[in-house]
Amino acid sequence: MNYLSPQELLFIHYRLTEEMNGIQGIQNLSILKKLAKYVHNNEIFPDKFSKASALLFGIAKKKPFRDLNKQSAALITKIFLSLNKATLHLESQALSEFLKDKLEKATIEEIKKAIVDNSTNLEKQ
Repeated sequence: MNYLSPQELLFIHYRLTEEMNGIQGIQNLSILKKLAKYVHNNEIFPDKFSKASALLFGIAKKKPFRDLNKQSAALITKIFLSLNKATLHLESQALSEFLKDKLEKATIEEIKKAIVDNSTNLEKQ
């Protein structure tokens, strides 16, 4: 399993804020560090889609960045899955609507379902 470090998470966020003219900066570094470590737990998150769900959930809901937390969460999730031989289809209308309208109140299980339903797994788990 390939993971993203807190520094890589922050770099992805900075690149996104540059492209979207967002506000750069971290609001809570400890949340970002804990989240990057938390997804390594194989008992709680046994597969890449569980881990991706935890990343999306944690960043979107805990808001470690000053701006663009949902967008950063989606891009980070896409990159994490790509590193682990899966493609998240962010352009999917169903996923786009989920991220826009339902993410704030969604459980981690609902997030995982949305990710799995809008991804292509390029290898067997």
